[in-house]
Amino acid sequence: MITGTLCTHGVKAVGGDGDGVCMKGRHQWLMGVFVPLLLLVNALPAAAQELPAAMRVRIDSVFARFNSTTPGCQLGIGRDGRVVYERGYGMANLEFDVPMTPATIVEIGSVSKQFTAASILLLHQQGRLSLDDDIRKWVPELPDFGGRTLTIRQLANMTSGIRDQWGLMGLLNSPPGSAVHSNELLIQILSRQKDLNFPPNDQYLYSNSGYMLLAEIVKRASGKSLAEFSTENIFRPLGMTSTQWRDDFERIVKNRAFGHSWSQDRGYTTEMPFTNVYGNGGLLTTTRDIIVFWDALLRNRLGAAGFTETLTTRATLNSGRRISYALGLSIGEYRGLTEYSHGGATAGYRAHMATYPTEHTTVAVLCNVTNAGPEGLLRRVVDIVLAERLAPVRETQVKAANVPLAELQPVTGLYRNRNDETVLRVELRDGRLRANGAELIPLGNRRFRRGMNTDITFDPANGGSLRYTGADDELFVYERTPAVQPTAAELAEYAGTYTSPELDVRFTIEVQNDRLVLKRRHAPDQTLTPTFRDGFQGGGSFVFTRNAAGAIDGFRFTQGRVRFVEFRRD
Repeated sequence: MITGTLCTHGVKAVGGDGDGVCMKGRHQWLMGVFVPLLLLVNALPAAAQELPAAMRVRIDSVFARFNSTTPGCQLGIGRDGRVVYERGYGMANLEFDVPMTPATIVEIGSVSKQFTAASILLLHQQGRLSLDDDIRKWVPELPDFGGRTLTIRQLANMTSGIRDQWGLMGLLNSPPGSAVHSNELLIQILSRQKDLNFPPNDQYLYSNSGYMLLAEIVKRASGKSLAEFSTENIFRPLGMTSTQWRDDFERIVKNRAFGHSWSQDRGYTTEMPFTNVYGNGGLLTTTRDIIVFWDALLRNRLGAAGFTETLTTRATLNSGRRISYALGLSIGEYRGLTEYSHGGATAGYRAHMATYPTEHTTVAVLCNVTNAGPEGLLRRVVDIVLAERLAPVRETQVKAANVPLAELQPVTGLYRNRNDETVLRVELRDGRLRANGAELIPLGNRRFRRGMNTDITFDPANGGSLRYTGADDELFVYERTPAVQPTAAELAEYAGTYTSPELDVRFTIEVQNDRLVLKRRHAPDQTLTPTFRDGFQGGGSFVFTRNAAGAIDGFRFTQGRVRFVEFRRD
């Protein structure tokens, strides 16, 4: 269902009470140069359904499961400066039976990062900061991490090694939704960290902390909050009239969709982001405004020369390997077409956008329920809209080589990755090799395929290590290590209380029924499963340390985007 009325010069955006305001063009100052800039929204007429009727029917069928009894999604397709199709499916609010429309405001999670990066890049082009500034020039309260230089560019490329804020808050038993957080609070937490996940620019690891810090750097470099700066320099000049930051979660936002979650036992429930943290996420917008933004980028109407090129340039690590992440965007390929994309998830919202620059086409899917799967929905829409431009779907299945069991048995065992303390347990079950339960398809010569495009190679040299090739051809090396099963007496060595000086949080570890159990305040007990000597898994990786006398004196905890947090035995 599409709501809204056409003005003679643009869009009449319908609010919750049915009223709307027609949007007009204006001139704007940008980068110190007076540019007569007609609001791009005027070039994107409302409800412009330019696709053939049969194609629209096929697109609508993609969203058939969203209806008047479910939350929904908003779809926008832009091409050559026009919205060629937009529609809302399902409901924006189940409590009040409000339908999702193209004018509904939706929070887009990490899709927001490209707008934070664009603000940083504008300040760089204005000479008010440099992408290669040490971040402590702007946030001096952060530690120097052993004299290491961390740059603004590395924050934006996800290569800084800064621990992720939400992983740290999870260790404090204060994850999103459990308390109201602010950027200021998170900076205080980061200022107490003693180490990084890895040396700067050595690896790529997604970190929301980097973009929260970028929001603070915008504020300190410009004298204005990220919300103020981006509104004055991006949203208003481009005519993105439905876009704002959720920098105050209590503020009333007209025509906003409620977030919803789904579970088998409770069905649909509301789930809103009660937090004031933003920059890493927190943008409220519409598919139309995302299309406006990308039309401006593709036509070089934002910033000075080279703006879009810089925003979409993939990062290069110290090793020389290029990764797919640029500045708030993933740069890749979809069925033969160059693709700039990003996904987002926050509370009950899910979003995905993708731009295909050679086709001057942008597609965005914004949803207000956790099980929506917007990336999959978007891909199905792209397969319809750009069908004539897409390469054939590549065959993902591989033919399994005929490998005798006698060659499979020697590679079974436990493997440890010292970069993130994850383990792979390789087992032979029913004549098939599996790693942590996932089947490994033999390709021959000790090579195996796991999933769609992950290759695993067992190297008989160097103690029989396992080489794991992931995204961007990133190589992970897992060392073969003896698996252990400690006795009750050996488990007792690990029992005690442990405190992290970086977080001021205490964990208690006890032996119960011949198992090691982690106890935390206001959290369920967690059983720790032994892996290698002094190593355990349970909601993350625990690697215990010993003093010169061989006694347990602490442990290092690693979980996803937070690595090697130190705990000392009390």
